[in-house]
Amino acid sequence: MQTLLSFLCDKLTQAIALSWGNSLSPEEQKADVAPCLQEEFGHYQCNSALRLAKKLGQNPRAVAQKIAEHFDSSFCEKVEIAGPGFINFTLSASFLSQELQAQLLDPLLGAERPPKRKK
Repeated sequence: MQTLLSFLCDKLTQAIALSWGNSLSPEEQKADVAPCLQEEFGHYQCNSALRLAKKLGQNPRAVAQKIAEHFDSSFCEKVEIAGPGFINFTLSASFLSQELQAQLLDPLLGAERPPKRKK
């Protein structure tokens, strides 16, 4: 089962790939996502626009805006650009409810199995 953090990272990586395609390597397209440390900003934040702006030679807020335009936000209550180019995400209650329900039905409660079985 995929964690919320990895799910959001995958969606943002897709948005970055759609925005700049071949001008960035696959490693450069990988999104930087972290949980928000301050609750008023949302659940998660993406810092990739700051890194990509330097690489692309563009304004970080413009880079963040382009990422947000290509981002599938159907599961978010709110997506906003803050400060010099942070993208903050607040997940919708219905999406969180579905994810929790899926974890409850999972025999491992959403935990991943280790890559190699240990004795």
